[in-house]
Amino acid sequence: MGLNAWVFCDCYEMGKVKTPPPQPELVYVDTITGEVSLRWEEEGADQHSFYEWRSAACAHGPIGCLVSHRLGNISSIGFLRELFQETPERFPTLLSKVVYNGSHGGDELMLADVEAVAVEMPAVHELHCSDESYEAYLREFESQMLDLIQSFPGASPQAVMERAFGPGTWWRKSRFPAGITERKAKARARAKATVRAKAGPSLCS
Repeated sequence: MGLNAWVFCDCYEMGKVKTPPPQPELVYVDTITGEVSLRWEEEGADQHSFYEWRSAACAHGPIGCLVSHRLGNISSIGFLRELFQETPERFPTLLSKVVYNGSHGGDELMLADVEAVAVEMPAVHELHCSDESYEAYLREFESQMLDLIQSFPGASPQAVMERAFGPGTWWRKSRFPAGITERKAKARARAKATVRAKAGPSLCS
């Protein structure tokens, strides 16, 4: 078990789907999650045809995920929670909305929540661990969260990040799609294999 996070694309709303959906009068966009859904409770709603259409509607996969990341398993999320709880005043939203446990599901972050997380990311950036595997995992989590924040619809990603960090700062180089070097990929693999328990104060600061 673990914690996954994703941001849905807006291809349907922007008219970028390959073909119109079947029964378009029953198709809607969830105003909280942004997921394209079917009013399946309506008489005659054809779920099979809808899911078949959605699986190939755009380039973002069967459920339209613009960005999707596995943030960690129960143990690694527990490590982050313990680390952030050492100075909880710096990470109120991450602690209450993201890493409060390692397997919660069905939660949504509103735009205000995402902007609050963005404000907390410089403090994450300042954290470092002397243990290489913990450091690699912490940096991976940082990159994943920045990717999710910058992909969130409804606000200018640049405006959100620059309000938090200032213009032209380190976050511009932190997104995943720019490419992960072989060295970083190996470090990530080590982190996933070895981060199983919390790191004490002597490992991270």
